[in-house]
Amino acid sequence: MLLTTLFVAGAQFPTFVNPVLEGVADVGVMKHNGLYYIGGVHTEGDFFYSSDLVHWSEPVHVVDMDNEWTRATGAGNDQIHSNDMTYHNGLFHLYWSVNYWGTDRHVVHIAHAVSESPTGPYYEPAKRHWLESRIDPKLFRDDDGQLYMYYVKFTYGNCIWVRPMSDPATFSGDSHLLIASLPGSWETLDNRVAEAPWVLKYRGRYYLVYNANHTAPSYGNYMMGVAESDSPIGFNEGNKYSAPLLFSNEFAIENEGKPVGEKLFTPGQPNVVRGPNGFEWWMVYMANIDHRERSQHIDRVHFYDTEMKMSGITGTKPVGYSPAPAKPTVGQIEPFELTDPLPEMPSASSYLIESGLRTDGHATFILPLSEDGAAVQVGFNKADNSWHYTEVRSDGKEISHSEPLYDGFRWDVYHHMRVEKDQDLLSVWLDDMQVLHKQPLRDAQIGGKFSPSLSASEGTTFAGFCYTIGFDARDIKLQPHSTQRVGDPLSQYELTFRLNAQGATTIYPCYQDPQNHVALRFNERGELMASVVNEGETTLRTSVSLDYVERLFPDSKYTDFIEHHFQLPAPTLIDWLEVSTRDADDPELVEGDMWSHFTLEYLLDGQWHPIDRYRIKESARAEGYQRLIPPEPILVEAIRATNAEPTDTRRHIYTIVAHKLFSPQKDIRLVRDRGELYLYHDQKEALQLSLEHETGSEVLIESDDTPIQLQQVLYYHLNY
Repeated sequence: MLLTTLFVAGAQFPTFVNPVLEGVADVGVMKHNGLYYIGGVHTEGDFFYSSDLVHWSEPVHVVDMDNEWTRATGAGNDQIHSNDMTYHNGLFHLYWSVNYWGTDRHVVHIAHAVSESPTGPYYEPAKRHWLESRIDPKLFRDDDGQLYMYYVKFTYGNCIWVRPMSDPATFSGDSHLLIASLPGSWETLDNRVAEAPWVLKYRGRYYLVYNANHTAPSYGNYMMGVAESDSPIGFNEGNKYSAPLLFSNEFAIENEGKPVGEKLFTPGQPNVVRGPNGFEWWMVYMANIDHRERSQHIDRVHFYDTEMKMSGITGTKPVGYSPAPAKPTVGQIEPFELTDPLPEMPSASSYLIESGLRTDGHATFILPLSEDGAAVQVGFNKADNSWHYTEVRSDGKEISHSEPLYDGFRWDVYHHMRVEKDQDLLSVWLDDMQVLHKQPLRDAQIGGKFSPSLSASEGTTFAGFCYTIGFDARDIKLQPHSTQRVGDPLSQYELTFRLNAQGATTIYPCYQDPQNHVALRFNERGELMASVVNEGETTLRTSVSLDYVERLFPDSKYTDFIEHHFQLPAPTLIDWLEVSTRDADDPELVEGDMWSHFTLEYLLDGQWHPIDRYRIKESARAEGYQRLIPPEPILVEAIRATNAEPTDTRRHIYTIVAHKLFSPQKDIRLVRDRGELYLYHDQKEALQLSLEHETGSEVLIESDDTPIQLQQVLYYHLNY
């Protein structure tokens, strides 16, 4: 039997509630050898550490501010704000904002300290002068090794700048202005503030997460935004996301005009880090709950294709599926040598393996590829000061390649190696720099499931070891009437992808055989048809509508104060639109008919068409909104609202609300935890199933009459 009921009988997965660390505000977070370190406002130079992002240690004192430029002022350890920490080649680098506004003098600069231990003591190598002005430092190391410092200067309000560095203490070029808050947008609900930058690179794209509006809880408007670029200095107003990434639950559309229970607001100071299993991404951030002291929260970050998304801010009362960070399939944080007993790594066709390594000789990851002995070996070797890549073919022949390690590479300290094997695609990073991305042994027969192993010289130490079954960023394309398996059979997994399909698509999240399976069919009418087959009989058949309501924000590339352009990610069938009757420039002004101020058009196939036939009624969703209903649903790529009167220079609105019936593009997340199955569609829970059968089974994707594409598929073992 596969399924007994539509509703979850009881959660078996470990959950968590926010906040995870009380009373700590603007912080930085660093992951090193499997442990997370956090420090910032209200820590007085202390760090906390954790293995799982949920349970944190008692404070450990790591730094005292000791420099000439703060001496004889009122700035002390209480001014250690907005930390940023990073490790490279044996040294830990700690940056923080000194944010002292005193009657003696203002001291608002960025400090820098170093240590050979993550828990200090840290000392400031340059005591006579600060590193840079003003606040919120973030050091980013690109995967080619180039360093960039992002920080905030008080230019047009608070603005985000970037400056290249030749090493973690030395700038090597001029500053570039990247982002300021746009007037008339969600970024300027009170003050012009763009601050708290965090930068990462993932799937070939660069992301700058930032805060906008005033941080004070008395305003309540502090929110996070994202800009996405193809270079680390390419962030600008045109590649910001139109909508904020994370915001107050009072701002959430489903809570608009309704009581929210506990108020969750001012999410800020973002830190986006890999979870303990190496695949998940987590946001560590500060937030307020009601009138409690600002504290540290964590929530998942998801990527659909390359688009970064979050499902919302959470607090002490999470709703629905809210699991803690997943563990590796096999992991060990404590240092070990190969003479120590190790847990066996289960065999798999795709997986990641990563660890901190310290060796005085050599260290190698061995990745079998086939039953006839083909394998790949990757590691580094002190004898020739290189990292190496070796293909071992089934006939015993070896093809080796090596490259010199970077200048100054130290052999007496830990280095980090990460290897991702997705069937025959191999990617390797050394100290966060990508050194390999290729398909090994392309002329050999590769297939099956195998266990990786380790090889190292005597005295080599591994720490923060992680092995997780799964793969990341695989595109899957299916021709009409075809079927493809996704990953290794598992009883616990998470599967995330962006689906592009004009016709019907069927996902089999638990497939044993044609007589025993669960089928989720997405049809061309925007419906999900779920069915369960046990012993050849259909024991459940149900349908779920995938329509939903979404707030659309104007795209700044095409918008100004008299013309609002609302872009949709793919052609979408919409049957109504809503606007607030309160004027965006004057909230005290309530309009009788807000829609009458605009000429409305929609974009389809590169052509603009008028929306000139519709009826207006009061919203059934939220008080103070007017609903526009066309005679029949409209397929749109964008909506344009232009002020109807030439002399009208008011904005009137800054968002609209749309009811989406269907789009060929769907963001899908499937979670199976043994006997429980969850389906998320566009970040909203669409279906829950409870399963009686808890053993591993295949995941299949099946196309109908049209080709389909799954973009940037992420699939991994969900281990609790």
